[in-house]
Amino acid sequence: MTPASLMFLVGGQLAVIAVWNSLGFRTPFRISSLPRGVPMRPGIYTTIEDVIAVDTGTGRLYREALDARYEASPLFRRMLRQLDLFWAISALAVAAAVTAVVLAPSVPEIVAYGIGG
Repeated sequence: MTPASLMFLVGGQLAVIAVWNSLGFRTPFRISSLPRGVPMRPGIYTTIEDVIAVDTGTGRLYREALDARYEASPLFRRMLRQLDLFWAISALAVAAAVTAVVLAPSVPEIVAYGIGG
């Protein structure tokens, strides 16, 4: 159940942030490089920003370039909102399916252990 639990966690967070983003909520505290009080950005934005800036060692330079791209391109903003929903819905659907299979009494124990991780 560890993979399913992780998918519930990530999918749930992305879903909540997607709703907040669509309702125009502002950040309640600093989120990555976004200061407190600015409009929420899609959850995938923060993931992209942190993973690439840290893992590639580009740091502030990449964060500023990504911010400029986000502010300048409505198409990029729409794509990130769509990715947020796609990842959130997919993660929650797969996690729910895995949980259902693992907990179903008609599924053999060996199969449930294999799927549930």
